[in-house]
Amino acid sequence: MLFLQNHHGVYRSIDDGNTWQEIENGLPSNFGFGMTASDSGSVFIVPLEADAKRFTCDGKLRVYRTRDEGKSWQPLAKGLPQKNAYEVILRDAVASVGDNIFFGTKNGKLFASGDDGDSWKMIEGSLPEICCVKAYSI
Repeated sequence: MLFLQNHHGVYRSIDDGNTWQEIENGLPSNFGFGMTASDSGSVFIVPLEADAKRFTCDGKLRVYRTRDEGKSWQPLAKGLPQKNAYEVILRDAVASVGDNIFFGTKNGKLFASGDDGDSWKMIEGSLPEICCVKAYSI
């Protein structure tokens, strides 16, 4: 199964990319860039308002997770700021290793979840603009 989030929506393909289905129901926006999957099969995205408003929806930093191949999405906010959090997450600034999920913002904040997205912690809050996050297991 393949997943895609881009300027025009959120999609999945069950035939190696020959055809794509929209899987946007339950998301506050269909616009965004960063997407990753955990070893347990969860898929994560951080929706942004719109192409002309490239920041998190409603001023709340929420990661959305699907565990049923995009049929439904769950907002994850435990440990993430929920007021005046107009963050920008770039295409390569979301990563995973195992069930550990990481993402960084253009404001230099780095967040991590060690429990497949159930809770989040800011690892660092004063880095330069984060354009890319890579994770690996040792």
